[in-house]
Parts: sequence; C-alpha cells; structure tokens
Amino acid sequence: SAHTSVKTYMDYRKITKTDSAQYKLIHSDEIITDDRGFLVSKDGYIGVALGTYFGPVGSKFIFTFEDGHQLKLIKVEVKSDSHTCDHNILDGSNAAIEFVIDSKTSWMNAHRGSNGLIFNGNFNAYFNGKIKSVHRVVS
Repeated sequence: SAHTSVKTYMDYRKITKTDSAQYKLIHSDEIITDDRGFLVSKDGYIGVALGTYFGPVGSKFIFTFEDGHQLKLIKVEVKSDSHTCDHNILDGSNAAIEFVIDSKTSWMNAHRGSNGLIFNGNFNAYFNGKIKSVHRVVS
C-alpha cells in the first residue's frame, strides 16, 4: 500500500515534547539541518515522519522509487496511528513519507508554490516517483 508518489512535509518546530524520542533525536548532535532545510543525520539519512509500521524513531531505511533512484531516510517523527491507514503506513493525504524540515530556510522559501506551500505541499516535485520498495537498514 506504500506505492505512492505523495511526499508531504512538516516543520521540525512542531515537535515540542522535550522528553520524546523525536525531540531528543532532532536536537542531538546526530542530526543537522543542511543548507536546503532538510534534517540530515551525520551519515546522510534525511529526516522524515513515518507511520508506526516502520518501527521506532531512529530507524533507517532506503526507499527505492520506480525509476531506480534511492533515498536514505531516518525516522525522526512518528505519524499517529489515528492519522494513518489500517496498515499504519499512509496518512490522510496518501503520503507514506513526510519530510521533517526547517521551512524557514531561503531554499525552502524559494520553492513555495502558488498555494503558499513548499512544492505546493508535495515534495514529489523534488524527489520524484512512486515508492517501489523499502529496505530497513540494520546498524
């Protein structure tokens, strides 16, 4: 059910519970914000929110798309089961991947669409394609 091209986003400032695993990870020295505004781990995994199907915060994955390109992703936020499908993968907008970003960077602001959202709310314009497979990276 994860074969979707929708890729939404949220600003990291929405993660405010200071005692949560999410907050601790994104505010650790393991995660930096790159010049575009993506949260990225020291080993190059881009921070995303994923459903509980994908395991705990800190889990790493390689998402492969239909054209063969791959994205290395780290789960830095949890999509609530109440906001996802029966398999706890897709949210109400049909997205499996929700990028956790700094929406105030100049790069992000330069990509705001006509509706005011970055890439009109769907990062598929930047990371194009439907998900073909997901591989969990074991450390």
